[in-house]
Amino acid sequence: MFCPYCGRAVPDGADACPSCGNVLPSIHQSRPTKFCSACGAQIDAEAEICPKCGVRVAAPGAYQPAFGASYPGTSPYIVAPPAQVGFDQAVDDSALGKVVTFGVLWLIGTGLVLASEYELQGIVSSISGLSNPITLLQTLSNPSGFTYGVVSDLALVVGMVVFAMLIGIASFVVARSSFNQLKKLDPRFSSPASLTRLVYIAFIMIILAIVVPLGIIYSSSGGSPSSILEGVGGAILASAGLAIVGAILFLIGGIGLLLGIWRWGSRYEKGTIKAAVILFLIISVLTELSGIFGYLQVIPPILVVAGAAGARRQVFRAPSVR
Repeated sequence: MFCPYCGRAVPDGADACPSCGNVLPSIHQSRPTKFCSACGAQIDAEAEICPKCGVRVAAPGAYQPAFGASYPGTSPYIVAPPAQVGFDQAVDDSALGKVVTFGVLWLIGTGLVLASEYELQGIVSSISGLSNPITLLQTLSNPSGFTYGVVSDLALVVGMVVFAMLIGIASFVVARSSFNQLKKLDPRFSSPASLTRLVYIAFIMIILAIVVPLGIIYSSSGGSPSSILEGVGGAILASAGLAIVGAILFLIGGIGLLLGIWRWGSRYEKGTIKAAVILFLIISVLTELSGIFGYLQVIPPILVVAGAAGARRQVFRAPSVR
């Protein structure tokens, strides 16, 4: 059974709760009851936490610790957030599992991008090295080998970039799924869920920016030179317009993602998750200004994984729910 005061499990037949020390009411006593405002279960009138769903039902103005806090003078345990922000152990555990998955995907995608940049720098160095007469002579003695090496390296870079893009899409899908789960319990996740939807439209616009110009050029390829030039010009304009719109939508969706990550940290009282957002923005700015801090981009996803894993362990310590 569960303690009607703190919501923690107590041994059958116990006279007092071993966690909070309150004397447990006898099952033979007729005590007044009330109904939980979250799940509707009938509970003891003096209960502060519903033993069914874990939501606090204390009177307004009563002491309500934050998620993960404890009452003064008692052993630490997890309590639910205030009633206006619902708590469901199964939903929160599932959502946090997706947060961990998102962080892992983010880390893998970041690693692929960094690896592709390193490989691309090697290709550029190889080509620029042809300005050296000795290197040029060595290359001319085996041009097929040089060409094969450059082409294979470029193919590797393209493959890593494409794979990183697919992982990026998957990470957005996983994050948005978590937002959609949590918005049923916490209205703060409604905005991130809506904003990240724009990322799907952004990817469609980017694909159209590639496909539509090709169609325009193909349709005008059989005409006169002037019509071909007009087709090429129209294709460039169409591609640029679609790419700009896609970039704007992607930026808005990215802001929604960062907002959702921040609210993950707020809901579960995890400063490491919030720090991931701040570090990501700082590192991004420093990388754009100097170009030497890109490798630090692996830190934010690691912080997200660590914070979500810690919050998930706390959820498992929370009072059981339906």
